Amino acid sequence: MTPKEYISAKIDQLVELFPKTRIRYKCDEFSGTHTVEIVPQSEYNKEAMIDWQSAVFEEFFNLYPAEAVCFISEDALVGIEKADVVKTGALFVNTDYTVSNVRPITVISPKYQPVVVLTQGFSSYGLSGYKFSDNPYSAPITTTPIFSLAA
Repeated sequence: MTPKEYISAKIDQLVELFPKTRIRYKCDEFSGTHTVEIVPQSEYNKEAMIDWQSAVFEEFFNLYPAEAVCFISEDALVGIEKADVVKTGALFVNTDYTVSNVRPITVISPKYQPVVVLTQGFSSYGLSGYKFSDNPYSAPITTTPIFSLAA
C-alpha cells in the first residue's frame, strides 16, 4: 500500500467515525508531506479526534518513515489551496460562506432605473462595495448612517 492509499483509507475511516466533518487532502510529492485538513474546528478539537490523529500519525510514521503526515484545521496558519481529495461525512453542514463564494450580480429595476452591480461580497456590517453603472437614467444614491438618539 502506498502512502496515498493509506491516507485515503484513513480519510474514509475518519468521515465514518466523525460524520460532521469535511476532509481535504493534499500530497506534496516533492517534500513527501501529506496534509489532511479537518473541519469544523469543533470536531477537530474533540478528544476522540485527537486520539485518532495520534494513532494514525504513529502508524504512518512506522510504515513510511521517509514521509510525513500533518493534520490541520480551519484556524491553521497554512492551508490547502487545491485538494487532491475532498470527502464529507454524512452529517457535515457547510458554513463556508466567504467573499470568494459570492459572484457579482446585476440588478435592473422594472422601469430601467439605477443598475446596481455588487462588486464585493458581504462585510461584517452588512452589504458593501456597491458600484453604480454609468446609466444616464440612474440617479446618484447616497447613504447616511443612522444613529440612535439618546433620551
